[in-house]
Amino acid sequence: MIATNKRGQAAAAAVFIAILLGLIIMYIVIIPPSERAELLGEETTTTTSDGTTITSSGADVLLISKPGKIDYLAQDTIEHPLSSINIFTKTEDKILDEKDSLITKTGLFSKKSANMTFFISDLKNTENHILNFNIKEADGTLYINLNGQEVFAKELSSGQNPVIKLPTSALKEGNFLEFVVSSPGAAFWSTNEYALENIKVVASVTSISAQNSKSTFLISETEKNNLKTVVLEFYPECIEKTGKLTAWVNNKEIYSGLPSCGAEKIELEVAPELINQGENSLAFKVDEGEYTISPVAIISELEEIEFPTFYFELTNEQYNEIQDEDNTVKLALSFVDIVDINKGDLVINGETVPFEISDASHKIDISNKIVQGSNSIKIRPKKTLEVRELKVTLE
Repeated sequence: MIATNKRGQAAAAAVFIAILLGLIIMYIVIIPPSERAELLGEETTTTTSDGTTITSSGADVLLISKPGKIDYLAQDTIEHPLSSINIFTKTEDKILDEKDSLITKTGLFSKKSANMTFFISDLKNTENHILNFNIKEADGTLYINLNGQEVFAKELSSGQNPVIKLPTSALKEGNFLEFVVSSPGAAFWSTNEYALENIKVVASVTSISAQNSKSTFLISETEKNNLKTVVLEFYPECIEKTGKLTAWVNNKEIYSGLPSCGAEKIELEVAPELINQGENSLAFKVDEGEYTISPVAIISELEEIEFPTFYFELTNEQYNEIQDEDNTVKLALSFVDIVDINKGDLVINGETVPFEISDASHKIDISNKIVQGSNSIKIRPKKTLEVRELKVTLE
């Protein structure tokens, strides 16, 4: 009987313990996450408006953040000098075709015309097309047709040297000239004849092979992200009779006009949004004449970089423990780049602490630099940094 009572009491105790554990688990589940984390000794995190994560826990993590990339600029102005530029068009008189002699005859029962062909490779840049020849013999009226269109009809005499301007409207890439003499008419027994010598077709041909110039310059990611203004500076010098000068940045026209050569430098503001990260192009073109452009430079003015600042709080109790040397405050930095030396300054509550770290992570004691309440840490790099994590702990 006594043994039975003992077994009953043990069973009741087990049921009571199970019920108690169930109530405890239910309590842990339904309480707020922050209170549950504190109860269990887990970390809780809060993200501030500036992206900083403030962590509180039984492990005494005061601050944890992932700053990422922090840009560094050694100067507020960057100059990109470019090579001297010489652009020009060159116009020369060229013989398109020539023949030593041509003979055309017309009689009562016979007719013989003379012809020649010539080609124009660049119609747009060829002008002042001239036909000239010497007349050795002349009887009747000489007719000249260009591509089937009459361009000359006149009675000439031996010894003359006519200069005939060919109409542009009648010209093609491939051209056919025909020389025909008039009929003798009533003097049917005779034959009209023209004997021509040194026949030439001459034109003014403009070479545009050096009409354009293109240069490239490189813009880093840091420079692109911090561009404030961009200016193109150049000095144009006129070598020969000059025409319109045009300039483009990344195929966008930024200048077109007749510069005052050699007088002063030209400064042109370029919209920062026209500039690309990486490779960019600068092109010049002259309509006619010759320019030497030197020196040439793209000058970037940069915005002042705002370096990130992070904050953490110390309670009165925590601060007193630090002052009593019961606890210390440690700051740990870890980096993505473990090949090069990561260097810069930590500004802790206004006090500068330089660092130069070759390892993936580094920890320093900042106990003597903290204050009660709100504390600030600014990372001021001396090279562009990739900071994986910033962590402040109470140890």
